[in-house]
Amino acid sequence: MGKGLNAVLVGITAIIAAMLVMLGIYGIFAGSFPYDSWDAALAAADGVAGYFTFGPGDNSNTVIITVLAIVLSVTAAVMVTKREDDLLNEAAERLADKYDSNG
Repeated sequence: MGKGLNAVLVGITAIIAAMLVMLGIYGIFAGSFPYDSWDAALAAADGVAGYFTFGPGDNSNTVIITVLAIVLSVTAAVMVTKREDDLLNEAAERLADKYDSNG
């Protein structure tokens, strides 16, 4: 993987992180618990995915946030793995050059 792919991965990570931050800020200002009591919430949750990411109801916001978070996590894992691979290869090349030149 070259530097171009690293730039693409960094860009994707930045965009997804910004989207998650914006969605999180919206969630904070929109109110995270719209019911007066827990009993009212339980009465209203008759098969709705309001408290579960993939429940029987239709809650596209949680699905979108979940998919974005998964993509962000996978992208970050690929970036970390790529960076560590590059560092190990550079260290191996330096050691090979050091011991090849000294005999």
